[in-house]
Amino acid sequence: MGFGDRVPCAAAFGRFWNRIEAYEAEPESLFVALQRAVTMSLPDYGKRLPLDGKAIRTYAR
Repeated sequence: MGFGDRVPCAAAFGRFWNRIEAYEAEPESLFVALQRAVTMSLPDYGKRLPLDGKAIRTYAR
């Protein structure tokens, strides 16, 4: 469903960011713990990185 064309104003985004910024370390530590668990289960995890070789046209100069 999404938000449609409604976008929060800069002040609302700023208030939201100020509230969640205090919890920044928690998601980071969870990510690190999950990464370690996956690495222990899959020793080759992260050794190779697949890439999409499809050409993407750009119109930027």
